[in-house]
Formats: sequence, structure tokens, C-alpha cells
Amino acid sequence: SVVTGLTWEANLLEDRLINMLSAKVLHLDSKIEDLTSYEMMEPPKQKHNVATEFGWIESVKYEAVSQVHLKASYQRAVRLPSPNELFGDGISIFPAAGLRPEKSHNFNGGILVDKNHFLGMRRVQFDINAYYMYVTDMIKLIRQYRSAGYVNADKVEIKGIEGELKIDVSPTIYVYGNVTFQDVKDVLRYVPGSITPNPTYGMKLPNIPYFFANFGAEYHSDKLLGKKWYVKIFWDSKFTEEYYYFWEMTNLEKRRIPRSWINDVGVLLTYKGKYSFAAECHNIGDIENWDQYRQPLPGRSFHIKIRYTFSRYI
Repeated sequence: SVVTGLTWEANLLEDRLINMLSAKVLHLDSKIEDLTSYEMMEPPKQKHNVATEFGWIESVKYEAVSQVHLKASYQRAVRLPSPNELFGDGISIFPAAGLRPEKSHNFNGGILVDKNHFLGMRRVQFDINAYYMYVTDMIKLIRQYRSAGYVNADKVEIKGIEGELKIDVSPTIYVYGNVTFQDVKDVLRYVPGSITPNPTYGMKLPNIPYFFANFGAEYHSDKLLGKKWYVKIFWDSKFTEEYYYFWEMTNLEKRRIPRSWINDVGVLLTYKGKYSFAAECHNIGDIENWDQYRQPLPGRSFHIKIRYTFSRYI
């Protein structure tokens, strides 16, 4: 795969208005043995997959008042299949010899507030965005029984809103939080190459969370244990609402991944910038946790990392 791009950025109105225009050419050329063509007496046939796509983005940011920015962008996005998606893993994920690049029209708009010394706090950043995406040939992993493979989902519509808040409460305390709500639906009306209605038209796509949030806090200081020590203590939390792991064609068969709320804690100690010791506990509550295909994830786990830096100038 080869990706070539060019970006032009203009700073206008004494840098209060920033405009960026980018263009990309993406080329894919792959030769893969198509395992789906296996026959008893013949080797698999090699499939040649060649694609060239063009993408671009136009984005603008305007500082309406001091430290308050308005943002908007349009993007013709193209994503080439990755080697893992094309070739599989050789065990349970089959090669996808004919996988096409994923393409979408993306519209974004939002507000960014970035203020120093606000309401007694050192720095406050608030970012909220709304977006709309119309995706064709969306690359998606489909599981069937004990095997799986990547396919192109023909037409998908995504509407969403996301917000993020980051606060430096003081020189030593930092807190953050972000939340995302998105509606991802299949908007393919007919089965490709026929006039048969698509049975999943208008349904939410499985394996994609529609409501999730991350939040946490951090304490850091280079004075707590002396001038030569740097200390960081953190807490990270991840919440994901219940969502589908397969199409729900009827109300009687609920194929869902349950709601989860996972918390991680840890501490980092650094001495003279050369010696560091980190200890973390992931999923401290030992909560039952699943990935987007309802495969079990580890429960409570402990991690220790010791690092020595020989030189900071190499």
C-alpha cells in the first residue's frame, strides 16, 4: 500500500482563523490465495486486488472570542484494509482476498473552550462535537461458528455527539472525562445485486457500542518525596452501555454484551529521571468483561514495570 498526501494551511485574521486543506492518493495492490475457493484436488486460486482512491479534507477553526473556538470540517475519508484484515491470522480468521477500501463522507462541527486560570482552576478545556458519517464498504469482522473473516458492509450511517472535559485543578491534580453517544445503522435497502429487501435495513450494527464514557483523575508531583523524585498516582474508569454482538432479528433472542464499568489504578515513581517503577491494577473490581464479539476479557490483573534509562541524550 502507498499513501501520498499534501496539506495547505492558512492562518488568517491574526491567527484567529485557521483553514486547512488536505488531499491524499491511496493505492492498494495485493495478491492473496483465496481459501474460500478450496477444492479437493486443486490448490487455492490467487486473487489480485488493486484499488486506487482519492481522499480530501477541508477544515476550519475560528476563535470567536478569547480562548473559545468554533470548528467545522468535511472529509472524504478512505481507509485501506490492513494486512491483518486482508491476510487473516492463519488460525480462525480467514483471508479476505477481495476486501475493498472503506470510504466515507464525514461532517463534523463543534466548540472548543480552552481557558487558563478559570474559576480558580489552573486550566479548563471543554470540547464538544457533533458528527455525521455516511460509510460505504465499511470493513467489519463477521464471526460464524468457530471461524471469522472481514467483509465490506455496503452502506452504514453514523450519527453521534461526543464531549470531553479536562481540568488542571492545581499544579498537581488533573481530572478528565469524556462521553460518546452514537447511532450506527445499516442503511442498505436491498441485498446487493438483487431486488430482495435487506432484512437488517434500519437496524443498529452489532459489535459497536453506542454509549460509552471514560473518566479519571491523576496526582503528580516532583516535591512529595524530594526534588529528585517524581510521583504519579492515577485512577482510570471505563463505562460501556449494553450493546449487540449479533443482529437481533427478533425480540425473543437477545444477543447482547452486558453493561460494564471497569476501573484501573496505578502508581509511578521516577528517581533522577533514570530509574522508574510502575505498579498497576487493572479491573480492580474483578468485573465480568467482554470484547465486542462477546469473547471474555481478563478479570483483575496486576502489572509491574521497572525501567532504567542509560542516557537521555542518545
